[in-house]
Amino acid sequence: MEGIIGTGGLVGFAVASMVGKLTPDRRKVVAEGLKAWLRDDARKAARQDLPLLLDEFGKRIDTMVADLDIQIVDDKPVVTVVGQGRDTLRALERGTNWFDPCEDVVSVVISSLWES
Repeated sequence: MEGIIGTGGLVGFAVASMVGKLTPDRRKVVAEGLKAWLRDDARKAARQDLPLLLDEFGKRIDTMVADLDIQIVDDKPVVTVVGQGRDTLRALERGTNWFDPCEDVVSVVISSLWES
């Protein structure tokens, strides 16, 4: 699974400097950014078990970022994930029965790194 946004100039240089260089600390920042999106910005169904679902999906995000990488494809950043994390990325991009999809996972990932 992958998401793409356009880059150029300083932003392109900054993104290119992250390719293949996500340290464990930066991966934690990405995880927190994705969990913040899910908690604060995602449209969610009103359910009694929502806190439990958020907690469980947050753990999936923590696992996913261990295998997450940023690459440049056709001059655009792409977020890739291998292994079990692919299902989590797919759920973020497509949504689930309790939250709507993230329209641009790549932007959330890069924003979290940019703001850190």
